[in-house]
Amino acid sequence: MSTERRRYRQHSQFILNEHLYVSTLDRNDKAKIITAADGLERHTKREGKRNGSLGYVAIRILRALLFRYSAKGRITSPSYDELQRRTGFSRMSIRAGLKRLQASGLLHVIRRITRKRVDRVSPLTGLPESFIGTVQAANVYLLKLPRLLSIAPVERKRREPSLQSVLNKQNSKNKMEKKLPSQWKEAVADAFSPQAIQRRRAVAGLR
Repeated sequence: MSTERRRYRQHSQFILNEHLYVSTLDRNDKAKIITAADGLERHTKREGKRNGSLGYVAIRILRALLFRYSAKGRITSPSYDELQRRTGFSRMSIRAGLKRLQASGLLHVIRRITRKRVDRVSPLTGLPESFIGTVQAANVYLLKLPRLLSIAPVERKRREPSLQSVLNKQNSKNKMEKKLPSQWKEAVADAFSPQAIQRRRAVAGLR
């Protein structure tokens, strides 16, 4: 007979004292975190690309953790199912977004296992049974104030203007000049003529 083999995620651990992992963030701290994340996303997003180092998925997950599941004095521990309902993303997208947040230094994830009563049908006898066993629990998320983000900003290359853009700019300039009335052109030309400049220098006492 085959017995059920339990598998737990790597590096999972028991959390005996949840008070050591409660959130201490206030409104100002949350604002600093989300501002740092938005700034990092803007600064690392290449031209023509949708996402930067974090991506819109990670930003939305971070907002959910900060403003929906993080309360001062309590642990932040939503399940993947809760994050799916809140953000609308798949489990794979949520997993990738959490990895990006961890890499940025804004989030630390603790994989947790716990002991609880399990009610099931015995694979040996086929009868209902109940016992205290070890089960995988929802992760604990520690949101951290930004200090030194580990993702380096992407250097943006300065693009030289193309010949077409230069020609378009010159054409628009020519069109604007054509729209100016002839009297205005004459007035401008007269104001900057050598005689007009000499008169203004004489009035100002300059030679």
